[in-house]
Order: sequence, then structure tokens, then C-alpha cells
Amino acid sequence: MIYLGKKYLQSAPNRFRQKIGQKIWIFLSIISIITGITGTLSAQSPARGLIELSFNNNKLWIKTKNADLKHILLELSKATDISIYYYTSLEKKVTINRSGICLKTALNQLLRGVNHAVIYSGLNSNQAEIKEVLVLNEPPLKKMSRKEKRLKSIINGYRRQIDRLNRKVAKISPDSSQGKRYQAKIKQLEKKIRRIEKQIY
Repeated sequence: MIYLGKKYLQSAPNRFRQKIGQKIWIFLSIISIITGITGTLSAQSPARGLIELSFNNNKLWIKTKNADLKHILLELSKATDISIYYYTSLEKKVTINRSGICLKTALNQLLRGVNHAVIYSGLNSNQAEIKEVLVLNEPPLKKMSRKEKRLKSIINGYRRQIDRLNRKVAKISPDSSQGKRYQAKIKQLEKKIRRIEKQIY
């Protein structure tokens, strides 16, 4: 299509080529202005999924379907002109369809269940604007076996006993015979916890 169009223009009279060139330039200029004003972006591919974004007057229109979160954040950064940092290992599919929402609400929904931090700029809370978004990398949680769950439960029980003993020690003199017995018991429980933790980790 492009090759044929170029060939056709080259063979046409100069005046006709100039008119077509002017119309194409005007059309592209209008598209560029509209995109710049509204911040509208749209992209779709099997890997990326459907992504449609429009940002205007601090309101966001967003529609995605089974889209990769990394690509959504990239398009969101372009449309809103904020910096968004994330690890390439980030993996999450998102489907969302919201209209006229604020950027904070959109980020909360997109990054639900993902460890992240939002950095604001402004002299006070009323003037604060989102400046940067940091998406933190976390290793996937390993599913615990029945044995690990049982050992974790034992550790938690020992820690509760330690908390109770510490509260008792706080009410009496640590140098008293009873205080020393409590502290010896605490040390025994701490040793048991360390032995069990070696079996888990």
C-alpha cells in the first residue's frame, strides 16, 4: 500500500502531488494534536492484550482485557506523563473497564496485590500530585507443605509462651529466683524455635 502510494505520487503532476501532500500533512497534524490533548493511547496484540487509555483533565478512561500489567503501566506512563518503574519479571494479567476515574484510584485497582509505592509532589496534601510509582519486586510465595505448616504452628506457640514469660518478668525483679527461672525458660524456648526453623529453612 505504501509503496503503491509513493509510486502513484511520483508519477502524478507536481501540483496534484503538492495538494495530496498538504492534505496528508494536515490530517497527520490533526491526529497528533488530538492525541496530545486527550492523551489517548490504544494498543492490542495477542501478547499484550487489549489496552485503551485516555487521560484528560486529570481523569482516566481505561479499558483492558487480559492485558499484561507491564504494558499497561508503560502506556499509562506515556498518557499521564508520570514515571513508573517496575521489574521486567513483573507478571500479572489485568482486565479493567473504568471511566472518568482519578489516577490514584486507577493505580490502586491495577496494582492490587502488588507491592508498590506512590511518590507525591507538592507543598501540601491539597496540592499533592502523583510524581512517580515504584513497583517492588517480590519472589513468588512458596506453598508450604503440611509438615511446614505444623512446624510453623509449633513455633508460633513457643513465641506466645515467650511473650507471656516476658510480661511476667517485667512485673518482677529479673534478678529474683523466679525471674531467673522465667529467663531460663525463655532461652530454652528460643533454642527450640531455632532448631525447628532449621528444619523449615
